[in-house]
Amino acid sequence: MKFSQRGNAIVYILIAVALFGALTYVFIKGAKTGQGNLTTQQSKMLGDELVSYSNTIARAVDRVRNKGCSENQINFVASGNTGYANGTAPSDNSCDIFHASGGAVTTWQTFSTLLGTPYIIGTHTIHGSLSASGDLLFVYDNVPSSACTAINRQLGIDISSASSDATAITYTKFIGAFANGAAPNDVDAKVQNKLSACVYMSDGAMLKNIYYRVLLDR
Repeated sequence: MKFSQRGNAIVYILIAVALFGALTYVFIKGAKTGQGNLTTQQSKMLGDELVSYSNTIARAVDRVRNKGCSENQINFVASGNTGYANGTAPSDNSCDIFHASGGAVTTWQTFSTLLGTPYIIGTHTIHGSLSASGDLLFVYDNVPSSACTAINRQLGIDISSASSDATAITYTKFIGAFANGAAPNDVDAKVQNKLSACVYMSDGAMLKNIYYRVLLDR
């Protein structure tokens, strides 16, 4: 009898483990597509958080610029990110966005819930001629579609995302130099020259929702 009960318990445990594994697989698979089963409220909250954080970075850029930092001296090095050390930034940290002496932003936020990656780049142009050097941008890739829609609604853009067959976005981390590049929004009139938007375009490997915020309009 005891052996029978013990055997039944083991079977139940194995079934529970199998079900948990299956649920975990479905969740991860859905999340990796950037779609996720987000509620309307969750999508809005994620969109609000992303827009708010990028605005914080933009204000910090304005702050160090007002202190006399040139656009090439702005430094985005921080704990939690790599590849952003700007050799032209002054040693007193006055041009460092993530330092109390500079932009005073406290943390480099990765937004793990969104399963994407934040970047600061200077390789794409939002305003003006596409032959001009790029603007300074905050970019977040792989935004869930529902959050992308929420972001554009918040920004007053009446589309969920902008389809794009333009030149793929280049994730070259900003370390003081700008480069020419096509705009992430150069194929849809509804987001032309918008300082911030969520667009649907290629990253060179696949199509995905990409949120951008102009930090320095050049």
